[in-house]
Amino acid sequence: MCFRDYGCNWNVDFMQEFASDVAHQKWWRVHDLMPKKLQNFCLLSTQRKANLEWDRRQAEKANYSDGHWRLNVTDARLRICKDDYCNWKSMLLHWGDPMYNDGGPGFKKPAKKLPGL
Repeated sequence: MCFRDYGCNWNVDFMQEFASDVAHQKWWRVHDLMPKKLQNFCLLSTQRKANLEWDRRQAEKANYSDGHWRLNVTDARLRICKDDYCNWKSMLLHWGDPMYNDGGPGFKKPAKKLPGL
């Protein structure tokens, strides 16, 4: 899930080949036609909000020429919390630090073993 304002693929260099403003707008038209009950599945987790902002900041540092990172993000889902912990901005303080279990860059989750394999 990405910001409503623009597709998050613009903020990650190896994902830019999949970025499309037209497809993004089409998705949101479909989203808006869905029942509210289904739209709830599209809410952003606290961790996802932090991840999207981290990627936006990285795109800014790299000065990506498409300039999507410059857009003011007004997505109302940033103000809706679906998790027990809601302060995604505080997650950014240690995002990417392997000493913190924030799920950000540098955090390695152990691989799960599948039964029977």
